[in-house]
Amino acid sequence: MGPDTAVTALKGVGPSLAEKLKGLGIARVGDLLLHLPLRYEDRTRITPLNRISAGATVLIAGQVVDAKVSYGRRRSLAVTLDDGHGYLNLRFFHFSKAQQQGLRPGCHVQAFGTARFGATGLELAHPEYRSSEQPLPPPEPELTPVYGITRGLGQARIRTLVRGALAALDQASATEAGWPVPEITYLHQPPASATAEQIELAQSQIAIDELTAYYLIMRHRQRDRQRERTLELPPANQLGRALQRHLGFTLTGAQKRALTDVLNDLGRAEPMLRLIQGDVGSGKTVVAAFAAIRAAEH
Repeated sequence: MGPDTAVTALKGVGPSLAEKLKGLGIARVGDLLLHLPLRYEDRTRITPLNRISAGATVLIAGQVVDAKVSYGRRRSLAVTLDDGHGYLNLRFFHFSKAQQQGLRPGCHVQAFGTARFGATGLELAHPEYRSSEQPLPPPEPELTPVYGITRGLGQARIRTLVRGALAALDQASATEAGWPVPEITYLHQPPASATAEQIELAQSQIAIDELTAYYLIMRHRQRDRQRERTLELPPANQLGRALQRHLGFTLTGAQKRALTDVLNDLGRAEPMLRLIQGDVGSGKTVVAAFAAIRAAEH
């Protein structure tokens, strides 16, 4: 599988998911690999429940000893974990029957979130979690990437897709084609020991590669455009001078320079490609009027 392979070739990507990915500008495997993390979370260490303080963002693990639906001001599911050191509640205000079943007493849970004070003390509200009937394996020794997401496409799904894309990628061919595979892999799966400087260095390398590729593409387009031919529109019936006499105002120096560039381009056999940028009232329309009247002369 290469960077140009359609993202629908990845396992689990059907028409509906492909449409959601399209909303993020992702149509190919390469687009997915260049959907780089916005930031990272350290989920490599489990914090004992008796060492958690309010405001701390932590990864915890424990066994469910109680799970019940509370009916206070808001209906919620309260799940109590025990890790042998202390107790902590997970609080869910939006939950399903399947969640209740997966968080019943006896289940093992790992959860990540920010601790806050609730009705019964410290708790994690709507944490990311995984649960199992059996003890869960230790956390991955990598920083957890946080991606830009869209409605109906959460972090867990994006991470799974990226892992699948990295595993399926023909790295030798991608590297030969100029893709910075080591840097891309590093940014999606940085080790727990990664420093901000190391991550920034990998980001800079990819940014340089992208800018270089963009520059080369634009140079190729410029070369191709210069090979094209169009009608030459040199001065003809002096309608431009007539327009200038009837303007009722004098063109500024900047307007004259822009106008000269445009009219010179129109007089050549190569197609013109220009962007005129300026504030409201700066004179863009009057330059367009002179270009239009040059065309009208012909």
